[in-house]
Amino acid sequence: MDRLLNISDPAGYPLCAETLELLHNNVQLLETVLNGLNLPQHTIVRFPYGNFAYVQSNPSTSGRGEILEIATGANLANGDVHSYAIASESHSIEDSHEHIYSGVYETRRLNLSSAANTIAVSLGQIVKCYNFDEILEKAFWRTLTFYRYGLKYNNADANYTSTSLQIVDSSPAPILIAKYKVNELRFRICLKVTGLPIAADSEFRLAFKWPDSDSIPDVFPIHACFNGNNYYINHGIDCDVTRGSVGNIVVACVKIPTSKLYGICADDLFTGQITVNGVISLDN
Repeated sequence: MDRLLNISDPAGYPLCAETLELLHNNVQLLETVLNGLNLPQHTIVRFPYGNFAYVQSNPSTSGRGEILEIATGANLANGDVHSYAIASESHSIEDSHEHIYSGVYETRRLNLSSAANTIAVSLGQIVKCYNFDEILEKAFWRTLTFYRYGLKYNNADANYTSTSLQIVDSSPAPILIAKYKVNELRFRICLKVTGLPIAADSEFRLAFKWPDSDSIPDVFPIHACFNGNNYYINHGIDCDVTRGSVGNIVVACVKIPTSKLYGICADDLFTGQITVNGVISLDN
């Protein structure tokens, strides 16, 4: 990184556009590093010394945060920060000849609050506040892309369109998500099913893109819950997470036992919600 030299020269030091630009670029360096972590919107990262924090507040995309001085709320614990506001003010400068330069610089300050912003919460804008050392762990996680679903009858594929399988609209919670890092895999799946064919020999499968399918060393058991529109249909069913073809992994509700889905008979249709949650260790 470029840097200023011999700032303490007794003969003086020039202050010009070039030196100011170099200082500005150095200030942006840490922001650039934190932007590269692609933290979620409304994430606040607090530094261990001084009342400064990185704020991911851009309304349209992640990776566009800034470092600000905390004006109010610096004494709040991370768990007590439920909303924030950024106050900005433009400043002009008057030189020795009484000439005014308008809009020379801007001050921006961060105000933290323990009061929840009800409008922001309703829009899914939940504030998360962390210490700087905590976010390094979060940066290791990568998101897998969901790309295929379907049923298998006696090992024969039968894929259905979105008219048969509808994704639940329950923002801000993610609907279909799988994340992984070196030694851990996490799933959260929440699907609304309309007229999903169920049979004793059927397997309900969801596939995710995986960069290296050979890194899944085993078949892992997890659990799925079928919640039907008829309240009598409410039961957990064993599932598997396993390798699929090269480049994908599969969450499979294998051999769906219709006897457990009360009110559903063989070759019947299921309408309701399927929920899958799983945390899997990939350590050998």
